Parts: sequence; C-alpha cells; structure tokens
Amino acid sequence: MPADAPTVSTTTPGLLVSVTNVDEAVIAAELGVDIVDIKNPQRGALGAADPEVWRAVAATVDPAVRLSAALGEAIEADHADQVPARFDFAKAGPAGCSTIADLTDHWQRIRSQLAASVPLVAVAYADYQQANCPLPEAILEAASANDIHWWLIDTFVKDGRSTLDHLTRDRLRDLNALAGRTNIRWVLAGSLRLENNPLERDCDPHYVGLRGDVCQHGRTGTLVASRVKRWQQYLRELK
Repeated sequence: MPADAPTVSTTTPGLLVSVTNVDEAVIAAELGVDIVDIKNPQRGALGAADPEVWRAVAATVDPAVRLSAALGEAIEADHADQVPARFDFAKAGPAGCSTIADLTDHWQRIRSQLAASVPLVAVAYADYQQANCPLPEAILEAASANDIHWWLIDTFVKDGRSTLDHLTRDRLRDLNALAGRTNIRWVLAGSLRLENNPLERDCDPHYVGLRGDVCQHGRTGTLVASRVKRWQQYLRELK
C-alpha cells in the first residue's frame, strides 16, 4: 500500500485474498485480485508463512502485483526483517496485548525491523475478548496516533462466526466513520461469507479480506478461482 495520506473510500471496495503458497498466489494474481496476502492459516488467524514462501511469491508474481505478509500476533512476530522490500504491507495481530501501550511497543519493534518501504497494518479483532486485546475502536485510534495509515478488522477465533456476528452493523458503521475522521484506510475481514451480503448499506471499507469463503473446505483448504470471481462480481455490483 502506498504511504501517502489516505482518504475515505467512495468507490467499490477492492479485494484482498489470502493465499498459502506460490500456486495460489499465481491464481489470485491472474484473477486480478487487488492485494495478494500470504499467510499460513494453520498457525492461527494471522499465521505467518515461512519467509521462504514470501521470497518465492515475490520472485514469481508480476512486480505490479501488490503483496501483503501476515506476521502472526505482534507479541510473537519475529521475522519482520525477512519480509521482502517489494511487499506493499505487513500486518500483525493484537492478541495477548491487553493494553494499547503494550501493543504500541510491539508495533514500534516490528516497524523497526520492516524495510522502510513496507508499511505496517494495525489489526483489531472483532472478538477482542477472546483475543485478550483492546477494543477495535481503541486500536484504530492508536494506529492514527502512531502514524499507521492502514487498519484491518478480523476474527481471532475461527469457529465459523464472522466479524458481523461479533459486531453490530451500527458499530461497523461507526468504525467506518472513525476511520474517515482519522484518515485511515481499512479492510473488513473475518470469516466473511458472500451469502450474508456483508457490505449491504452499512459500511464502506476500502478493501474486503477473504480466505475461507474462497476456498474449498474452508480456510485451510485450497483456493478456488470460481469463488474469487463470485466475490469480484459481488463487489462490482455494489455501486
């Protein structure tokens, strides 16, 4: 993601798709996915792939493809210095950081390890109680205060419940407004399902983040091109 100051979205949300290996990254790139995110879902909500996978994807897909790396939870992220400089951003989860001060300390450590060209994305969990981390609103405001221009909301526990099951539509609308006031671009993720029409009327994220609903057999399964295309069509028809 570019580091210039973001503005509130007034266009159709882009699509972020999480992939696990080079083959899936190629499929996503060829489908024109806006951001190809590399993670290992077997290691948790933001499970980090091995750095070898980051390097292999970076060396394989077209240089114009925007790449993201999941680093795991901030308290354990220890490979940030191996994220290739060509990545557009990297994200780390807040689980286990019971206070904003604790999370901010980890953000500073991770940012010091990332290449200067790779922005850090602040992550919040809709099921923040289970993750033992601050409220989404508090993390968004802290991101703004720490000059972090990107924010993603996800679910920590992958039990079939989505962000929309944990947060009301009104709260998501308020978070969208807060992102606008703090000049932050944001991504709506967290076990979203197309059948639930997740963007109906209520919120206007800059990107939608997906894994499980575009895979066969869920988030630990295999990426399916036709499911990605269905989401792309849905997003095109929103506005």
